[in-house]
Amino acid sequence: MGTKRKGKVDLFMPARPPSPRVHRISREIQRVLSDIFIREEIPSVFDKEGKLVPFPGPITVTDVKVSQDLLECNVWVRSLGKHQESEIVSYFNIAAGLIRKVFAAKSKMRFVPHFHFNFDDFFEKVERLDNILKKNKEKSDTLTDNA
Repeated sequence: MGTKRKGKVDLFMPARPPSPRVHRISREIQRVLSDIFIREEIPSVFDKEGKLVPFPGPITVTDVKVSQDLLECNVWVRSLGKHQESEIVSYFNIAAGLIRKVFAAKSKMRFVPHFHFNFDDFFEKVERLDNILKKNKEKSDTLTDNA
């Protein structure tokens, strides 16, 4: 059972650490999805309005979190190209069913979880934190110089 956050149960924040089995399955899902995305085995898809949405170029899978019951899976992806976050997330949310089908054909898993794709903004967060630390260091340097 997941932990409660703001009135709802969060399946991806377990009350206890993931079991070795869940961890092993997460790594296997990450490996297979990375292989699918590197080979660009997912074709372009059409959105609800009938517009063609192309595959957003080279993609890396940075992290995978599987729920304890192995039915839901959060996948964090990042573009190695010049694609925007909105393009990447919209493509993967449109193509989630097709990705699940290709994944089922390539993996040896009995059950294939439902994928939820998220953009990994780790590097942007690190850059913002680094800028904040630099500003604080500059302020402390100017304060010590004035004293």
